[in-house]
Amino acid sequence: MDSTTDEDRELPELIRHMMITRLLANKQALEKTEDYKPQHDEKLQAKKENIIKIGHFVYLDKRTFLNENEKLADKWEGPYLVTKLFDNGAVDVIRNGRTIRANRNCLKPFKSNGR
Repeated sequence: MDSTTDEDRELPELIRHMMITRLLANKQALEKTEDYKPQHDEKLQAKKENIIKIGHFVYLDKRTFLNENEKLADKWEGPYLVTKLFDNGAVDVIRNGRTIRANRNCLKPFKSNGR
């Protein structure tokens, strides 16, 4: 007499089906990622090139809110003059007569009322 039930026989088939479905889903996700990557890189490169240039004024992000209410404190300080751009995303700005280096992600373009 055989002690295996129908459920015991269907379990390996169900597991095999789930593994195949998972592999197909991973393959499709990778294909979509590869399709979208050139568009994403193009948008990112255009954004980096157009926003900050030498001679422009920018705001610098204040990351620390020591002894201040974070919701009420200013989140940006400046404007500061951009003096140098680096390929790795670093930017030199003049702040209080001294040159400091900041990451491009910590800067926001300054727009005067005249523009």
